[in-house]
Amino acid sequence: MTTSALAGLSAESLIDDIRRMTTASSNDERHDVLTAVLREVGVRFAGESFSAGGGGGRDSRNTGRNVSVTVGDGPEEIVLGAHYDAAYLADGTLGPGALDNAASCMALARVAAIVSGDRTPRRIRIVWFDMEETGEKGSRQFVLSHGTSHIRAMLNFDVNGYGETILFRVAEQAADPWLRRVLVRTCASQSMDCVRCDYLPPSDDRAFGEAGIPTLSIASLPREEARQLVLHLRRRARTPSRIAEGPSPAILRIMHTSLDVAENIDGPSLLRSVRLIAALARACAFAPSSL
Repeated sequence: MTTSALAGLSAESLIDDIRRMTTASSNDERHDVLTAVLREVGVRFAGESFSAGGGGGRDSRNTGRNVSVTVGDGPEEIVLGAHYDAAYLADGTLGPGALDNAASCMALARVAAIVSGDRTPRRIRIVWFDMEETGEKGSRQFVLSHGTSHIRAMLNFDVNGYGETILFRVAEQAADPWLRRVLVRTCASQSMDCVRCDYLPPSDDRAFGEAGIPTLSIASLPREEARQLVLHLRRRARTPSRIAEGPSPAILRIMHTSLDVAENIDGPSLLRSVRLIAALARACAFAPSSL
């Protein structure tokens, strides 16, 4: 464990870096902010470009770029992922994308610094995916390029900027009680509520789940908003032809809009998420397969 990385954690620096990413005018600039932050926190990373086929929608790039950090040894790997690209708005400008998903990106940058000195029986690979907003192209390319036979589990982080309640979704294609038990036990050790929500929208976990890899998609929200979101998504899934009754939870009115700004981030909540993710990465890396 790198003690200096833990000691140096501050809500202010996290929010400052999120703000840097939200003021980028393109997803290439968001990539540059991310890699600059990784250098600043002393983490060595690898870049991997891929053909995007012209992007999609308003993101017309021909090339995407994933970024990754690998820690530890062993034949198996735990993948932690978050997408760094933001969605374009109706007026053609890039959305700020603070909760979706700069906060998770900066949390994982700190986690990379925290675990960078670990020697684990399973490798920890942290990946920042590009082009999630245009068909999860970065994660799909990662699965295609790297294969999946060595991946024990994939944990995806999307919307983790505020709140004390963890929401998680299990991949239907490869549900694994081992992974869920690791999550529940780790949340308990960090005194954080942990609520299953099978209706969370899929993200970069989808490509891994389709390949048979056990996955969890993880978000955090305030307790009451998490309850509202679970009920709202459940109603919407069961009656897709109807508009769910009542106002939609705040997060659904923020995402993919100009309202998704750094001012929505709660620093202490994000610090708790950093500590939880680091603990979860280590728990997955060390936990026996028969847990």
